Amino acid sequence: GTCSGQPVAQPVAPPTAAPVMVPVIAPVTAPVAAPVTVPVTAPVAAPVAAPTSSNCPPAFSTTATYVEGDKVSAKNKIYKCKAWPYTGWCSTGGYEPGASLYWEDAWTLEGTCSGQPVAQPVAPPTAAPVMVPVIAPVTAPVAAPTSSNCPTAFSTTATYLAGDEVTVANKIYKCKNYPYTGWCSTGGYEPGASLYWEDAWTLEGTCSGQPV
Repeated sequence: GTCSGQPVAQPVAPPTAAPVMVPVIAPVTAPVAAPVTVPVTAPVAAPVAAPTSSNCPPAFSTTATYVEGDKVSAKNKIYKCKAWPYTGWCSTGGYEPGASLYWEDAWTLEGTCSGQPVAQPVAPPTAAPVMVPVIAPVTAPVAAPTSSNCPTAFSTTATYLAGDEVTVANKIYKCKNYPYTGWCSTGGYEPGASLYWEDAWTLEGTCSGQPV
């Protein structure tokens, strides 16, 4: 057949879009924290205070004579005189409890106390122990050297140290070294006169004239 006019345009199909791929995100696993160890602090024990007494024993005195077991107070602390062979230091200068450099050689800290020290008791004189004499073999006497000057006369109120020399009846005596020094200042050890003077003193010789 025939037609008139312009041919109609061929319809154009719209382009087909390519399929869109949706990415699949893998699940993210949260990191697991390592366990935390909490340190445990050991309990701290509270210090144990020394026992406290309600009464203070007599205050320490530099002029008193102390024996084993005697108790004194100094600045509200209680001290006990040690047993032999340390007892001699308790009555010796330079061994004041809690105050001197060497007080622990003579005293033991027992505790604390409160209030005023009780009055110092007056102890009756203590009889010296009876020693059975041992007769030594008799040897020819050796004359001791004689000095022209006498050292200081012995005094029962003085404090003596190792090496100190004194005079008694024109004889010279020397105070022995530690651990015997403490007896030199203790009653009952007067050089040449007491029963036990040789425990503390050594006879050095004789002298003439008055003690210096």
